[in-house]
Amino acid sequence: PDLEVFADANLTVDTNPLCPAITDPAVTAADEGAVHGSEVVALLVGNGRGPGAVQGIVPDANVIFYGVGDASKEFADGDVCGSSGDTVEGVEEGIIRALDAGADVISISLSVGLPIWAAQQASYSRAIAEGVVIVAASNNGTGFSPAPAPFAMNGVVGVNSMAEDGSLRHDADSDDPSKLNIH
Repeated sequence: PDLEVFADANLTVDTNPLCPAITDPAVTAADEGAVHGSEVVALLVGNGRGPGAVQGIVPDANVIFYGVGDASKEFADGDVCGSSGDTVEGVEEGIIRALDAGADVISISLSVGLPIWAAQQASYSRAIAEGVVIVAASNNGTGFSPAPAPFAMNGVVGVNSMAEDGSLRHDADSDDPSKLNIH
């Protein structure tokens, strides 16, 4: 939240780590481990100032950031918490915290080739039952099989990146347009 793009934003960083491998999800510099989360939040609540001059699409929204992992320390199979179980449990805990905080929308910019455990399915079901929209990234060509969580789950709005020419990026998991909702 100390980045210029977040000045005056309604942004809170949950300082309680979701992964055992992460000691502090709140950082003051846009280092390699924090850039992805900072970029995604800037797309939501950025003020148009600072490097990149990113103007968010919902600049007046209240955002609570729950950090799951460290993008500079990606482990095997896209895992960012140190083990598959830690990543799944971290995402699950983040969803529960967001729901308990009264979230209207949960944005998950993470896609990993991990099994969907029963407990994680329960948190997604709870979100849907409470009318909370979950938006999740497709896996950007990592080729995980079966289709990765969470974007391939029922009730989740899957999104994909755009190519430089403005077309929808096609990769191993987004070649089937029925898996993606484009807004």
